[in-house]
Amino acid sequence: AAVKMYPDGTVQLEIDFFRGCAERDEWQVGQIGFSDFNHSYFLIGMDICRSENNISAGRLLDRALEMLNEVDGDCDYVLVDGGPALNLAIDNANKSRATARVKIKKRACHTHMNRLPNTRGGGKRGGNGSLPRYLLDQGVDRKTMRKIVACIFMISWIPPSDEESFIVALELLIQKFGNSLNDHVRQKYLNGDRLSLGGHMAGKPGQVASTNGMERFGGWTKTSVTLPSLSNN
Repeated sequence: AAVKMYPDGTVQLEIDFFRGCAERDEWQVGQIGFSDFNHSYFLIGMDICRSENNISAGRLLDRALEMLNEVDGDCDYVLVDGGPALNLAIDNANKSRATARVKIKKRACHTHMNRLPNTRGGGKRGGNGSLPRYLLDQGVDRKTMRKIVACIFMISWIPPSDEESFIVALELLIQKFGNSLNDHVRQKYLNGDRLSLGGHMAGKPGQVASTNGMERFGGWTKTSVTLPSLSNN
């Protein structure tokens, strides 16, 4: 059913890793799946590992691609929270399938990027990526941070049919708040690629813009599964 959502048979996959299923977080659980038009999440595969890493992420992605290919489908986007391991897994997958009809594009989770500081997920690195938190840690005052994040949120809604306005808006944002936007922010988020901002205009109509559904499934898993402790083996 997943490959029938769009005429070209492509699916947006979602990858995430979570802790909380083992004592002292000795194990992490990686999961991969997709969301339908009703934003209901469906699990495809899981991988238990010691830490979030590109090998485990690669195993998840490779198996999901195999399953899609078996029914003449493919993957066009992978929704990620920005962790480097997930980025590397996508790059490796593209290299190994250089002749594939579709190149897998990395799409940033819009919710992770815009989470407010000091809230769930309001960290600054890896799976807790938060642009507001990062800006504050770089010495940007809260008032300016709010203005920058609000502008980015509005820019992310500019439709793909008006790419010129999208690029001009980014340039004006940098011009207005340049002193508060270091090279990392400019290269990671304001690079002219709308996939780096995530949002509903970054993918195809009907695709989810965040991994919230996947995270809810991860939360349910934590309450249902307890992995054995290494110290007991």
